[in-house]
Amino acid sequence: SNLMRAIKLTQSQKKIELVRIEIPRIVKPNDVLLKIPCAGICGSDIHFIKNTFIIKDNVVLGHEFSGTVVEIGSDVTNVKVGDRVSAAASCHCHHCRFCHLGKANLCVKGGVSYYNGFHRDGAWADYCLVQSSQLFKLSDEIDFETSILTEPLSCVVHSFSNYSPLADSASILIAGSGIIGLLKASMLHYKGFRDITICEPIECRREIAKNLQLSGLQVMKPSEVIEKFKGLETSLVGYDLIFDCTGSPEAFEDYFPLLRKSATYLMFGLFPPGTKSSISPCDFFNKEVKILSSSGECNKHMDALSLVKNMAIDGKLDLKRLGVKLYPLEDYKTALKDLEDGVISKAMLTL
Repeated sequence: SNLMRAIKLTQSQKKIELVRIEIPRIVKPNDVLLKIPCAGICGSDIHFIKNTFIIKDNVVLGHEFSGTVVEIGSDVTNVKVGDRVSAAASCHCHHCRFCHLGKANLCVKGGVSYYNGFHRDGAWADYCLVQSSQLFKLSDEIDFETSILTEPLSCVVHSFSNYSPLADSASILIAGSGIIGLLKASMLHYKGFRDITICEPIECRREIAKNLQLSGLQVMKPSEVIEKFKGLETSLVGYDLIFDCTGSPEAFEDYFPLLRKSATYLMFGLFPPGTKSSISPCDFFNKEVKILSSSGECNKHMDALSLVKNMAIDGKLDLKRLGVKLYPLEDYKTALKDLEDGVISKAMLTL
């Protein structure tokens, strides 16, 4: 049969469904067809399903994936049929201002606006069509499930390169302990940082964070973090880095005053369009702090893949401990609900 299973989102009708559609065909010389064994569900997918962010109508979701090469276009030289590969979700035009400045994630025709699962069909399906430039060979030490963490980790690695080097003694707050917060904490710990606090309002997510058992990691409720600094001079004893993956304008207002002088506030979460926050410009100026953002990833997939391999081999990227759960493709609605309820940090669909 030339049909495959796929989960399609039609935003105009607010409809998500499991359908049978044609297996994609190789069209361009650099096309590659992948057989998908599993794919990740990202928090952004939930935003798409709720129409918070608009993507292409009638698209197969799924931008976190790996697979086996089953067919290649005539110009493909970097992979061959049978190769196990990890896929970056984006590709770039290589011609626009942002590509030339090395900011391909901001590419007008590529980058985030051309992700599989956003504006091209993604990998919540038996097969997915990609361009050869998106692919990186998987080493035998990494299983497909663990390799799914490469895409979210590449975004974390990209964010890490957005701010100036941190002192080893840096005090770090990670706001939100979904998979991004957990991967950030794990990566920082792996790189030697030992003064890390995760704050998270949902109790089961706090338990997952505690279960990482990382030395030097504290897990707190947001109210406890605020209380900790009551009556203290945050400009002297606050955080050197606040990594905000909440997407909450209120969280930004709550945590911004907790920065130490010369510190960095990094906005990573997807903030709903139209929301506003207010902070004190006086505080901003007097402390000489930076507010930075990080959108997607820019040529960090290869680095992230190495990190996944090294951390996994060292036992620092254990799926169960990270709160990752696998679901058959047919159970996607349960997977989405569990992720939204916060009982898991990450869902993966197996095919």
